[in-house]
Amino acid sequence: MNNQAYNYLYSEPSQSSDTSLFGSYGKLNTHSVNNNQSEQKLFAHHELTPKNNSYITREHTNNDLIFSFLILDLIIVIISLSIYRKQLSNTILALFSSKDYQQIESKSLVKHPLTTILFFGFILNMASFIYLIIENNILEISIPVDSNLLFYIIASLLSFYLIKLLFIFISSVIFNVLTHGKTYINYILLWTMNIGIFLSFFLWLMVYAYHWVLIPIFLTFYILLSSFRVIQTSLRILPKTDFNSFHFFLYLCTVEILPLIVLGKIVISGF
Repeated sequence: MNNQAYNYLYSEPSQSSDTSLFGSYGKLNTHSVNNNQSEQKLFAHHELTPKNNSYITREHTNNDLIFSFLILDLIIVIISLSIYRKQLSNTILALFSSKDYQQIESKSLVKHPLTTILFFGFILNMASFIYLIIENNILEISIPVDSNLLFYIIASLLSFYLIKLLFIFISSVIFNVLTHGKTYINYILLWTMNIGIFLSFFLWLMVYAYHWVLIPIFLTFYILLSSFRVIQTSLRILPKTDFNSFHFFLYLCTVEILPLIVLGKIVISGF
């Protein structure tokens, strides 16, 4: 390499900066050159600079907001583990074990602070998951993606589950089955907390290592946990009531399937 080419490639450094998800990467070494005509002859057949250097685009620019939610969720999990370690373990196992559920049932699950913390963690995680599904256009639905969409999903999910729990409570009061209504609400809360904890780790893969196989994994986990919830609820309620399986199935359609269809219709029609 001659001196002219050497000076071209190794000239005096200048300063530039760039921003990314984790902050600013400033003071990067770049090189300013004098593009005189003789130097350009050496690289006459090579394009060394971008044709459009006015801006550089980046995919998934809204991941900054999701990252903030993931950090908040991580804080929630750490607080739960440090303060309510034993209760958290019982909460995870109570959905699958009758023995652990009896320990949970002896206390007021609805009034426990851990229930409130994990419930709102579930709302944030599920909203983030739905947002990522829409952002990656997995459902192939034309919905504009911006920060307002995420908050719209959070508000919709929060309203949906609060109305659902209130409807179950009012129904149990009207039909004088308050104990069974409490059991049903407990299993819904246990289900939301288990889904929320799973999403706390799963969303990191969705954001930073996305692959289509992640969706079937989540759907399998979601269906399994939902099945456990329905089975455990029916085993605890049906033997103690005059309801038959058909009436219980109709009730499930009313409080589980129909609200999801209505919520999906509202979200899609809103755009």
